Amino acid sequence: MTTGQSADATLRVGAEDPVLSTRLSEELTAFNNDATGAHDDRGLSVRVTDEAGELVAGLVGWTWGGCAGISEVWVRADRRHEGWGPAWCTPPRTRPWRAAARR
Repeated sequence: MTTGQSADATLRVGAEDPVLSTRLSEELTAFNNDATGAHDDRGLSVRVTDEAGELVAGLVGWTWGGCAGISEVWVRADRRHEGWGPAWCTPPRTRPWRAAARR
């Protein structure tokens, strides 16, 4: 039976840990880069602003190996139901961030 401890390791459960998150991301990226030969990982952001420059919607994610992944999507409450969120997952609005993934 696994208890979460051994003579030289201890399992700890806690709240959000930015340092751990960064370390895991770096380790996984290094492993995947070595395994595939792809070394083109980058962050990705898409921002929609209104005429006043205020944020209407946004998307953040990553690109790597010719692919893109979405981490978070947000649309301001008064602009929901305009199609900003779902539209980023269907053509033609996906073209800009898909192109960014291929660069």
